[in-house]
Amino acid sequence: MIAPPQHTSVLIVGAGPSGLMMAAQLLRYGIQPVIIDNKPGPTDQSKALAVQARSLEIYRQMGVVDKLLQEGKKAKGLAYHKDGKYLAGLDLSQVGNDQTLFPYILLYPQSKNERVLLDYLTQAACPVYWQTSLVSLKQLGSKSEATLQAGENIYNVTCDYIIGADGAHSVVRKQMGMHFKGDTYNHKFFLADVKLKATLDDQLVSLYIDKLGFAGFFPLPEANTV
Repeated sequence: MIAPPQHTSVLIVGAGPSGLMMAAQLLRYGIQPVIIDNKPGPTDQSKALAVQARSLEIYRQMGVVDKLLQEGKKAKGLAYHKDGKYLAGLDLSQVGNDQTLFPYILLYPQSKNERVLLDYLTQAACPVYWQTSLVSLKQLGSKSEATLQAGENIYNVTCDYIIGADGAHSVVRKQMGMHFKGDTYNHKFFLADVKLKATLDDQLVSLYIDKLGFAGFFPLPEANTV
């Protein structure tokens, strides 16, 4: 495995959509970051798949929005159902129509979203150091020192800035002693990509609620897949 550099202007911890997008924006302004993630590679799941107008505007500035528009699916609205019956709907087809070129929500799997960003970083010779974890942080005057671990190897990297894009259980946040106030939702949610026998409107996000629980169906680009 290639070792990360001993110093970098910006160290980004987390190579999900937030970390990758931050890296892409830094590159646009001539700043070469170092990105690490403890995962073995990018996700292969749909996960967070709603891309908002502002994100699409930034993708347009990066010159990659056409790929998302060709492969994604525009959500024209929401359909609410209760006890198996249609209850109400919400039209999203013209949200911010006079404010953006993209007045809609684009459904685009996170796996593809990450691939678009990784391809952009690859073209700029900005690699992601996968299977590399942040162990500890230390303040050194105006700089920080991060101790990283990749397998059995330990590396010390100094940086001017460190960005925590490592999610709800952020190691960066914990190392800085920052608290994350909030409550835990006691119910369990299950996330799956499935192919349906039934046919749903593939331009609507369909939400169902009854006494047994809640279910949401978000159309994916493939036919009858949510």
